[in-house]
Amino acid sequence: MMINANFFNAQRSQGIASTLAIDAGQIAVHSELAQRNFSRAQTQIAEPYEHAPLILQFDDGSHCEIADQQDKSKILALLNYQATRVERWQANWKIAILAIVLVMSFFYAAYRYGGPWIAKLIVPIIPQTADNYLGEQAQTFLGTGFFATTKTSDPQYTQIVMVFRGIKPASPRIPLTLEMRASARIGPNALALPNGAIYVTDEMYALLSKFDKAEGATLSSAGEQELAGLLAHEIAHVELRHSMHNLVQTSLVTVLVGSMIGDFSSIAATAGSTVLGAQYSQAKESEADEYAIQLLKSKGFSPIHLAHLFESLERYSAKKNGKKGDILPAWFDNSIEDFLSSHPPTKQRIQRFKQAASEQSSETLH
Repeated sequence: MMINANFFNAQRSQGIASTLAIDAGQIAVHSELAQRNFSRAQTQIAEPYEHAPLILQFDDGSHCEIADQQDKSKILALLNYQATRVERWQANWKIAILAIVLVMSFFYAAYRYGGPWIAKLIVPIIPQTADNYLGEQAQTFLGTGFFATTKTSDPQYTQIVMVFRGIKPASPRIPLTLEMRASARIGPNALALPNGAIYVTDEMYALLSKFDKAEGATLSSAGEQELAGLLAHEIAHVELRHSMHNLVQTSLVTVLVGSMIGDFSSIAATAGSTVLGAQYSQAKESEADEYAIQLLKSKGFSPIHLAHLFESLERYSAKKNGKKGDILPAWFDNSIEDFLSSHPPTKQRIQRFKQAASEQSSETLH
């Protein structure tokens, strides 16, 4: 029996029109260029798909492709092809759905549990130059229409810098810098980049407690402590390398997917955007809160003012509820509603700050 096929040898990527002569023990490939003979032991049948050519793979690296549906069925019968257990499972829709659920569960477990564990092992051996590169890429991204020059006055900016200098750790892991920017798109927000750059928007500064409501009013003592708490939280993300932890954790899933589909081409290319688009988990936010509490206490600030700031953010959120602008990467949420929702429950955080302030007062009394 003669069957039409395309033959691909190991040296050429272009198929050669051929015919196959098949019996139970041998496969003969005839073409204008040559004739090749392969025994059944030298031939492997790739998993057949209904709407794709059937592929016969030979042990010298060449293969044949058969497109005709009837010819495909004849070959499978002649070569006594037996579907594998996996193929039989794929043909059963119930088992196929179960397999999808199990794979998705595996990816979730790998990201949720395996990712943090692996990140703890890997991040300490990643050089800081990697964080610096990612931070620089993020700064370039932010400079493309997200930020404008700050509108804070000289006295206001001087006070902000003084608060920043006062709250910085005595020996930070890397140099820390403070940047004030106006941003109608991002709104009231603060963020820390992995290279040590910490940004606070004018819109966030506007929510801090002032001496009065005049446009150029400076921060009151309470406002300074609110700002100190906000900066302490962002400093925690830098000191604890949360951005790199996020990147390693997210990359784990990318590698797993790549290993299954055989495509690693986008892993390195998407590293920067992965950092920009990743939200810190609630666990990381809670960890940063605890770091901020300890840093505030060590500098003589009360965490109660950070609780007051979050209460101001909640009130702002209530006023702006439902009014969202353009969608930004998750790390740079453009509304305080998204900022609050991506973090641990706000009321829970407020309660933790108040509890820490109460503990600090008790320690002082004793």
